[in-house]
Amino acid sequence: MLKQAPKFLRLFKKWQESFDMCYIKIDQNLFRDVNTLAIFMYTSCILEHSFAHLKFFPIVENSELRLLNVKDLKYPLQNASAWETYYWRSHPFVGDLIPYHFVSAFTIFICSKYCILAWNFGDILVAVMSRALSYRFKMLYEQASEELLSDNGLVTKNSKKWSRFIAKHDMLRELTQEFDDLLSPLIFTLLGVNLFSFCLQLNLGLTPKATTSLIASVYAVWSFLHLIMRILVATIAASNVNLYAHKIEAILKKCPMECYSPQIERTERAIRSSKVGLSGLGCFIITRPFILQIVNVVFTFEIVLLQTGNTNSTS
Repeated sequence: MLKQAPKFLRLFKKWQESFDMCYIKIDQNLFRDVNTLAIFMYTSCILEHSFAHLKFFPIVENSELRLLNVKDLKYPLQNASAWETYYWRSHPFVGDLIPYHFVSAFTIFICSKYCILAWNFGDILVAVMSRALSYRFKMLYEQASEELLSDNGLVTKNSKKWSRFIAKHDMLRELTQEFDDLLSPLIFTLLGVNLFSFCLQLNLGLTPKATTSLIASVYAVWSFLHLIMRILVATIAASNVNLYAHKIEAILKKCPMECYSPQIERTERAIRSSKVGLSGLGCFIITRPFILQIVNVVFTFEIVLLQTGNTNSTS
């Protein structure tokens, strides 16, 4: 992220320079939406992660079934301190590689907090960037509807207005491409990690006797709902960029022939032939149909896992 800081600064400078050119209305709700989203998601993240530590520290005797299946785990927990109990319960397989020490336990504790906060920050960043971009496309569409189309169905024949509208949209598409170049590695990684965690938690939740304590059960439900919220917020916000970017196609179809310049033709062809939006390393572009495809794949995968598990249990 630090290596991308100069690129971030150049991009935001271009964002600021393009503001006066394109819009009449200021996004007055952006500050409110960003703060509401960040506060809500980080509050849920911190509380959920803090609740998870109730099963790692010596509060309950057996917090999870997976801890009971670890060999020789009861021996190191006899007469163990709180930090040692946390070390063995939170990362039982690390103890086979790294012997317990307060430094190693504290280091793992800090690293886990950093990873959790960074993971949530990635989803918030994608959602916030997508929210700002989609609003600009939305305002451009509304502005074009007011200036180029009238309520009685008449279409303006002022070629200068059509040219300005196309120039603004082309600039927004270029700005979106620069944002995509910056965010696409993050989107690709986040989607992969989020879907893996979603499938894992859903499979564990559907597996009987996955936990052995009330704390572990409550945490499993809370963590699963928090993950669903993050996935939906990030993907729906990113899909809005594609949704509003392609809305102007309906306006371009009404352009009079005397105003239909090569620039308008090139823009219309570009919108029809390619999808404008945020992508994951060019492998996919986040759209509403893409979200439904992901849901379909996830539940199909879970059904296969459940059938496989039932077959193995029967045999």
